[in-house]
Amino acid sequence: MLAVQMANRVARDTGVRLKLMRLATLTLEQVALELPHPVPAEERRTTLASRVVNALKRVIGRGEAVVP
Repeated sequence: MLAVQMANRVARDTGVRLKLMRLATLTLEQVALELPHPVPAEERRTTLASRVVNALKRVIGRGEAVVP
């Protein structure tokens, strides 16, 4: 159960899906060494949702009123 939770967390955080057999047969260090190096935040592609949220934060932060 813990291996499934860990594999799901790695998939969510990195986008890399781990095979559960690898988790059962290797140490965590060996599994970690197989993962790709993380991409710096400034080089990551942003999602549409995050761009919309950031735009809304900028609008709300300026105190601009939104007219329906």
